[in-house]
Amino acid sequence: MMNNSEEQIRVNDQLKKELSSYSFTHHEEVIKHTHPKTFQGKLLCFWNKEITIPLVPISAVLFFVITVGTVFSTLNGDMEINRQIVESGGSFYWNDLLEKGRDGQ
Repeated sequence: MMNNSEEQIRVNDQLKKELSSYSFTHHEEVIKHTHPKTFQGKLLCFWNKEITIPLVPISAVLFFVITVGTVFSTLNGDMEINRQIVESGGSFYWNDLLEKGRDGQ
């Protein structure tokens, strides 16, 4: 039975062996991006942030706003439920629109 430190050494050796063909050459660039010293570097780092927007809360707020807006506009609007269709000159019109047209002339 292997103890924990022998297992770690074995895994570490195997990892070094597998990664030996890869080399990393841009150490300085990575350090400049991760730890900026100049104002320009700090500004670039700030603008390079990723923004995550939670979908469920934003969707719930949007649904609520649309629903409340629709309900208030429906309750406060001048909606006539009992509209009548009238024929005039071979065409069909809503009675209230036809009266508005006649009043405007």
